[in-house]
Amino acid sequence: MPMNTYYRRLHLFVSCSISPEAMASGDFCLSDFERWKKFLHDSSCELRLLMSEHLMGVDPFPVRRNWMLSMRQHLTELSDQVNGYLHRGRKVWASNSNGRLIRSHYLLTLACFQDLLGYAALKYVNLFDKSLRMTTYQLFELRPAFRLMVVEMNGHLIDAGIDERLRALLLTTLWGVNRSKGFSPVDYEYYTKLMKAVLSEQGLTQQRLVELLISYNFNKPAFYVYIVRCWQDMLDGMEGLQEQVERLVHQNEEISSGVVASGSPAFSNHSSLKQDLLMFCRQKKEYLQELIALRKMAHQDEMDMREASRILSGFTVPQISLFLKLQVEKGLLVPDSLAGLYRFVSRHFYTSKALLISEKSLKREYEDVKFSTAYKMYLVFLDFIEWLDELFQVKSFKPA
Repeated sequence: MPMNTYYRRLHLFVSCSISPEAMASGDFCLSDFERWKKFLHDSSCELRLLMSEHLMGVDPFPVRRNWMLSMRQHLTELSDQVNGYLHRGRKVWASNSNGRLIRSHYLLTLACFQDLLGYAALKYVNLFDKSLRMTTYQLFELRPAFRLMVVEMNGHLIDAGIDERLRALLLTTLWGVNRSKGFSPVDYEYYTKLMKAVLSEQGLTQQRLVELLISYNFNKPAFYVYIVRCWQDMLDGMEGLQEQVERLVHQNEEISSGVVASGSPAFSNHSSLKQDLLMFCRQKKEYLQELIALRKMAHQDEMDMREASRILSGFTVPQISLFLKLQVEKGLLVPDSLAGLYRFVSRHFYTSKALLISEKSLKREYEDVKFSTAYKMYLVFLDFIEWLDELFQVKSFKPA
């Protein structure tokens, strides 16, 4: 039978033959329920044969994978539709005298669809994508046990004295996943494994829980922020920057060598927690190393300042730069290089506002002279001339 014909027949059966409205009409008799069972049995056998033909054939892998995807989507939609009949449509068919039979046959239909999906998952593992959502029926079956496990783990975390922030973060995630309509087999497998791992730890500690969550790639952004803040608090408690760098190197080695218990992350659309933490360690270490280098330079500058014979200048830094420029361009100073001149002045002069004159500031002011600086220097030079005239009467001197 062609697949489209099979789907059409199955859809007509679900949408018309066993709809709540059809059940409420009262036309169903015991023989109809037997035919219902027979239809499910025959349809199940036919679909298994179709799976064998299409999924074990010679078609390319993408073609077989797409066939599996299409089949699963059809079965999931039909299962959710029947599940709606069982619950939301109950008020339509419940008054029927065969209400118990209707309910049991709806459950039988759901079990049939679920059995087919389970068969596909076991028989064709390489084609079965576990990241797709479960049927609502399967969720109803799994959620009670999942909820009990979450409650048990909450008690385990409280008994272990786990930090309230971490416990709330973990439980909020688990309850949110349990309520999610997009709960997939991958999600169920991941979180049950994680909770079993936590529950199996008899002497659970805060550090051990964090290690478990990292090993299971619990890549919720809030957990990453929690870890980073804990690390930052730890680093802030250390006095020396070098000690902080060494601690980060140790932390980096611990994460790098840590065994990954789960290849799948908690959130497939987020980056790997392990990689994010390694990146934080690397960037934080680089920042601290730069800070250490800057502090060493500052210390060296301070040492140079104390050791050098320095002279206080009444000029401002821009005025010093302009004074140097005037002498260089007029040939009064002939330095080997301007950089050497800047270095000499920065090491041997200071001002009342700049105890350490940087070479960069001298260079900047040398290359970009402001009018205000030039005007102030002009007034200074006029004062020089007045001083010379007062002592040597140079204005009244007339050369022969």
